[in-house]
Amino acid sequence: MNNDELTIVLGKPVIAHGEEIDHITLRAPTTADLIELGQPMRLIPGDGMTDPAIDVRMNVVANYVARLATIPLSSVKAISLSDFGKATQAVLGFFGEGSTGADVATEMTSTGSSPSASSTSPGSSKPPRATS
Repeated sequence: MNNDELTIVLGKPVIAHGEEIDHITLRAPTTADLIELGQPMRLIPGDGMTDPAIDVRMNVVANYVARLATIPLSSVKAISLSDFGKATQAVLGFFGEGSTGADVATEMTSTGSSPSASSTSPGSSKPPRATS
């Protein structure tokens, strides 16, 4: 594995292209991917009464996983929730949100679990609240 890709071992195999797969390898997204798919998250600014939040756009994340791993979207939708959480962290890591792609890969392969989000909002010691 190099810094331009990372591999996620799936806890539950899925079918992709007619074959059972037990891992996915995500390549780093390109500018063309960003232009075509959009940002996988957006910042919701605070209004003085509430802290800023990050809205993770799961449909966009799923499309990134499909494209970066070169598997059909139907296979992404069949991935277990736990494995999709790992893939989500990996995709967000490519965009500088949370852990870096390399950090995510190291944590996934060494612990088998997804990393916890530990980013904080600018000017705040609290992490941003997640929305869905």
